[in-house]
Amino acid sequence: MSCKDLLDIYFKLTTRFDFLWNFYTFFVIALGGYILAKDEVTWTFDNKIAILAGYSLFVMMNIFALIVTSKALRATAEAIYQCLATSEPRDISVVRVLVRRNHHLDNLATFSIHGIMLMLVITLIMFK
Repeated sequence: MSCKDLLDIYFKLTTRFDFLWNFYTFFVIALGGYILAKDEVTWTFDNKIAILAGYSLFVMMNIFALIVTSKALRATAEAIYQCLATSEPRDISVVRVLVRRNHHLDNLATFSIHGIMLMLVITLIMFK
């Protein structure tokens, strides 16, 4: 596989990673807006559990997709750097700007943000 092909794959994975975060953000904002806007609805315990179960399922699927994508990004970035090891030094400096080699904090950020938002959603729903 050529370096160009690897770069194309890397940028497609980056687009996928960004899409997953954008989709999650949209979903959280929409859910928060729904919860805050529904003052006239009687929030039974069953309603709260159903919303929390749906949100939890969505979060688990999103976390799994983000972790898989992050793992693929790490592997692709490493392959790009190995491919370019024999290239001109100026090519490598351009790639260092475009291709992030260290994706190790992605999973920590994913779990942290999703966990914090889960606690906020639980708090918001339980005190509604």
